[in-house]
Parts: sequence; C-alpha cells; structure tokens
Amino acid sequence: MPPLQRLGVAGWLAAAVLAAAGACGRETAVETPRILSASAERSVSEAGVAEVRTRIRVQFDREFRTVRRDIPLASYFKVVLALPSGERELFVQQAERPAGRDDVVELVVEAVVSEGSRVAVERRAFVPGATDQLEARIEGGFPLLQAALANGPWQFTDPAVIEVRRTPKVTEADRDPAVMREELRAHLRARGASATVETAALSLYDAIPPPLVPSAKARAALAALTGTFAQPAIAWLLTDENCTGQPASIVFAPPPEYPEMLARVTHDSGGRRTIWLNPRLEGERLEFLMPLLAHEAIHCDTFDGRWEEVAATAFDAFLYLRLVAAIPDLALEGTPMARSLNIDLLAFLNSGRWVPESVGVLPSPKVENALPGSTSEARSFGDYVIQAYDMVRFNESPTEELARQYVRALAGIAGVPEGDPFQLAYLDRLLGQAAHPAVLGSAIDALRLAPAQ
Repeated sequence: MPPLQRLGVAGWLAAAVLAAAGACGRETAVETPRILSASAERSVSEAGVAEVRTRIRVQFDREFRTVRRDIPLASYFKVVLALPSGERELFVQQAERPAGRDDVVELVVEAVVSEGSRVAVERRAFVPGATDQLEARIEGGFPLLQAALANGPWQFTDPAVIEVRRTPKVTEADRDPAVMREELRAHLRARGASATVETAALSLYDAIPPPLVPSAKARAALAALTGTFAQPAIAWLLTDENCTGQPASIVFAPPPEYPEMLARVTHDSGGRRTIWLNPRLEGERLEFLMPLLAHEAIHCDTFDGRWEEVAATAFDAFLYLRLVAAIPDLALEGTPMARSLNIDLLAFLNSGRWVPESVGVLPSPKVENALPGSTSEARSFGDYVIQAYDMVRFNESPTEELARQYVRALAGIAGVPEGDPFQLAYLDRLLGQAAHPAVLGSAIDALRLAPAQ
C-alpha cells in the first residue's frame, strides 16, 4: 500500500476510535420518575432491642433506572432529619432494590427518623448535569423529642439548673406538724393527685408515729409517696412487714461513719433499721426527700452490692422524673438536692439500651458520655452510680423485696413481665418502657435540656 494510502487508513482508524470513545462516554438521559411515597421503619434486633437505625422504603411511579449503573445508588440519595431545632443531613448507609420490585429503593440510615424528615434523590441520577432534586416527606417517623433522645446525648442549657444558689436553712415551719400537713396537701394538688389519694395521704400523715419519725418534714415526705409506684415503701418502713420484722426509724442526724452522705441505712444489734438523713436536708422541699426515702427504704438486709445501688438510685430517679414533670419549678430551686437530682436525671435520660428514646441504666447506642460538658466520663447512668458508690465492693447482693414491689407496680405500665430489678438488663427495659413520652417531654422542658452539639 502506498504511503499516502496507509496514512489515510490510519487516520480513519484513529477517528473511528475517538468517535467510539466519545460515544461510550456520552450519558443519555432516562425518564425521571416521581416519588409516590416514603415510609420509615425502625429496626429491631432479633432479641427485641430497639436499634438506632431506620429502613426507609421509597416507592416510585415507575422503574427506578439511573444514567450510570456504575455509581452506587446511595450516592444519589439524601435523608434530612428534622430536629427539635433545625435539621441535619444523614449519611445514607445503604441503598438497594428489594427483589422483584424495580420501582422501590430501600435506604438504611444509622438514626431514628423523626416526624417531618425528608428524603431526596438527586435528578442527576436521571439527567446528566442536573442540579435539582426530587423530595418527599417520610411517613412513620418518631415524634421529634423521642427521636432526638435516641439519636444522641442531651445537655443542660441553663446554668441555673445545676447552680447551688442557696442552702436552705431549717425554720420553725419545717418542724411544725400543721404547716407540714398543709405543705403535703399543696404538694399532692400540685402533682395532680386524686381526691382519694389526697385523703389517704393526709390520713397516713396523721397516723405516722412521731417516735418512729420525729420530723414533721420527714413524715410529710413519706406520706407523699402515697399514689406513686413507691407507695409500698411506707408499710415497708412503718410496720413489721419487712425483712427485719420490725418498723424502721427515720431521723435527721449525721449518717454514722459517713457524715457527709445524704442518707444511709444502719442496723442496730437487734436488726432494727434506722434511716439517717443528713441534717442539712431538713430545710429542703419535701419533694426532694421523697426520692431519698424511696431509695433508702429498699436497703433492708445487711448486704449491699453495686447492682442494688444502681437499682435503688434508678428508682429514685424515676420518681423524680415524674415529680419534676408535674412540678417543673423543682428543677430551678437552686439547692444542693435540686442540683444532685437534676444531674442524676440527665444521666438517666441519656441512658437506655433497650429503649434509647427513653430513660435507662445501660449505655445508649449513640451516647459516649451520659453527662456531656462535665468532668464525668461515665457512659451511662449505671456507670455514674457505680463510680459514686466506690465503697461498695461487690456487684451482686440478694434482691430486696421492696424493689420487687416497685417492679410489680411498674411492670403493668411498662407491659413487661415481672423480673429481677437487680438484673440491669431487665431494669433498663422496665424503666425505659414505663416512662411515658409526655412525662419525658415535660421533664426535659423543666431541666432546660437540648441535644448536645
């Protein structure tokens, strides 16, 4: 072949190759579908534990086809999570077409999707160079507050909630039986107790023997447990129907051996119990004494373990949760007890393995520190309590009967069978399911909490 002819053939081949390459790189638009619906389904483990993960089913009006088959489907999708204040974009962990449905794409995100959240698919998936997107509201999301509780820790936003601005002094009114009776009545009405509960509590207050409970303030706080899940503590302390076979006494005096402790239970040589309340607590509101009494009443035998302290503290935190939800001004009292109970409650709200959007004692999946912004490194309420009771040397102790009675009162509310409250996995589930979302919301408002940044 002559040189010029060979050159012509070579040029033709080069042009053909370039043309073919250009054709292969050219993207041809496909028909853009419409989103018919998007629905969220919370993932639950095989053991029944609620996970912080959601599967979102997005249905289109036709086959979902993209211009480029070599680009992962997930890269075209966005999920915008609605927050109590604002919104944030979630990383789409996975996107796939379920078998036999070419008009559906299922997405997975590592979060509990809230009401008002949206899913978007970028239109560049169908039209090369497009910069807009298709959007749809996701149905089936959790209420905003519950989703935010599950998705990460909360923190205080108002220093007044944890500041100690005053140490209440004991006054004559604190020791006046008539004044304390009216304080009890006012408390019952503030928390919305029924007339039947009010009558029963006032009658009980009148009947508590002063030799057993000399302080009118302590008698009022004990009677105030009427109508709560901790009501069994009253008979457990005042009668012989307990593990000692003897009524206990409750006094304001420095706890033996540990005079700085808020409260402590001791036994005399005959086995009779005394609950020692630190004298500096006598000027506190009776609402702050109620959780302490509910807690200390559990300790009946002479054995103590870390799990027992976690359970007792969890029950007192659960009682305070309900109290502060009903009487929000408790959170802003600015006293040592208000600070202590508010901090406990924050750790309680930032915990929960079984129900991450509620309270609990075990680590919540999306929480690394149960008290963000503090020096504590506890991952959960349980860890926080164990660190506080470093003098307790053993994990296990016999399950106390009064703790079982608390469980009995809460299990029906939670919809779970009765179990051992000193088994922390059970306790975590019980309290998580027993906490009503409306109560959680009211307590969060009272404590001035917001999702941690």
